Amino acid sequence: TVKVIDSDQISRLPVRGVQNLASLQSGVVVQEGSGGQDGNATINVRGGRGSEVLYIVDGVPQNNLYNRQTTAQVSNTAIDQISFQVGGYEAKYGQAQSGIVNVTTKSGQQYYNLFFDVSSSDVLNIDPSGSNLYSGSLSGPIIPGIPEHTIFLSGERGWYQDADPPAVPIEIWTAEDGSVLDAPIVYD
Repeated sequence: TVKVIDSDQISRLPVRGVQNLASLQSGVVVQEGSGGQDGNATINVRGGRGSEVLYIVDGVPQNNLYNRQTTAQVSNTAIDQISFQVGGYEAKYGQAQSGIVNVTTKSGQQYYNLFFDVSSSDVLNIDPSGSNLYSGSLSGPIIPGIPEHTIFLSGERGWYQDADPPAVPIEIWTAEDGSVLDAPIVYD
């Protein structure tokens, strides 16, 4: 089975990173505690280990030969298409045992295009995790007026005070003497 996600769909999804995008498919789970907001999670396909998934970016395998984990991370702004294949693949993909994630990056356009995406919780002080992610891309002809020779540049910068914040904040109510209470103290 091959599932293809294009750049229009990726721009509407609330997740970042190739592994997190692939984890939205059936038969795929994200390994507990791996990755987080940075998008570099370990996925398990149909019960296989994370090292049994082959990652290919523009036709080049990206798995580390030492531990078979992926060695590359691609920004969402640079992804043109992700093809995700579970089982039934050809012998040329001999390194894959449970799944293949094939990423095709964007290429230059004949007209200039500049894109910025900013996601920050520090600006409005929305959440205490301190999530900051800045990504952008530039596309267009190398020499103005010559649309045959184009360039595409993409970059991403992210930093997090807490890269894996809990979904629900944990609150422990204590009395003035420091002992833990079963319920919060209510003052009238």
